[in-house]
Amino acid sequence: MSLTKPVLGLAVGGVLGLLDGLSGFLEPSLAPVMGSVITFSLLKGLLAGIATGYVSYRVHSMLGILAGIGIAAVKWHASNSCRDGLRTQERCDGIYGICRA
Repeated sequence: MSLTKPVLGLAVGGVLGLLDGLSGFLEPSLAPVMGSVITFSLLKGLLAGIATGYVSYRVHSMLGILAGIGIAAVKWHASNSCRDGLRTQERCDGIYGICRA
């Protein structure tokens, strides 16, 4: 069995997403929602990992690494744009990067 780039991306994304979710234990105010924090952080990591692995598989070059950096930057921006009132008339959840009206 060989390890393809999408599968490697899925594994690495899952581990990093899990670590991201577990870092929520450092913030005491997240205690009531830790299950969903871990779940959705893991899901974000898996999606980013599979996307990065797929791009790496398709282009066969260093562009895959640049795509991974770009995907991570988009995820980071989506998560942080919901915080600190940057979206004024919306109820935002900065942990998941999802903004709901």
